Amino acid sequence: MKPVISVFFITASSAMFSAAPAFGFTLIGASGGLKGWDSKTLEFHINPENCPDDVNDMMDKALDVWNQIPTLGIQLTRGSDSSTTIGDALAGTSDATPTVHCVADMAAVGLNPEVIPGVATGQQVSAGGHLNYGVLVLNAQVGASANIKTLNENLVVDVMAHEIGHILGLGHSTDTSALMYYDASKRKTASVSQDDVDGITYLYARDELGGNDLFGGCAMIRGRPSSRAAQPDAFFLLLPLLPFFLPVFLSILASLSQKRRRMSKA
Repeated sequence: MKPVISVFFITASSAMFSAAPAFGFTLIGASGGLKGWDSKTLEFHINPENCPDDVNDMMDKALDVWNQIPTLGIQLTRGSDSSTTIGDALAGTSDATPTVHCVADMAAVGLNPEVIPGVATGQQVSAGGHLNYGVLVLNAQVGASANIKTLNENLVVDVMAHEIGHILGLGHSTDTSALMYYDASKRKTASVSQDDVDGITYLYARDELGGNDLFGGCAMIRGRPSSRAAQPDAFFLLLPLLPFFLPVFLSILASLSQKRRRMSKA
């Protein structure tokens, strides 16, 4: 037995140390106490100045990338338009937050217009560890290589969804298939990977008992059916038990039949 144990130990150890490193999401900031936004809903307010005509549609699509995650405990929506300037937003004085801005002069806010189509910045954290401020900047500089008005819509939606992830508190992922991977060219469309789901669920876990109403309650404790149309539920729930009870039922029938024959002979 000892050689077998030794072989197993060596094999298991080799598999453990030769395995590829696991992917992992990260959070923004250096501290580990980030808790995300302290809200069940979060509205993004767009300042439409300098933005393409379809910016609202693209924003809705980007928000839906996150909203379609079934374990997400926060609802992302597009709120009313904002008149806050990019200067005020970056100064942290915007009343509505987070705000979205299409910037015509990226260099003026310290960004390279040739390589950066969008960026999330200005995130602030409360004393309790919750995010409470954020700014999403989109490149609208005429003639710039990364101007969102000249890029494919799928790419722009991907960029917006990625930056929304940062606004929500996620950092970059090492998974090249993840939405939160830094290089958008690795993805054809805006979509989340399991790593994105794990990260966003860590920050905003859906709480069914706390009011999210994930599945709408349990079928077995809803009370007495109000009509005969609801009664087949119990039948179908008990149907899988039939193979266990059928032999017992048949044995009882056989025993009763034999007893009836003996009584008739007597």
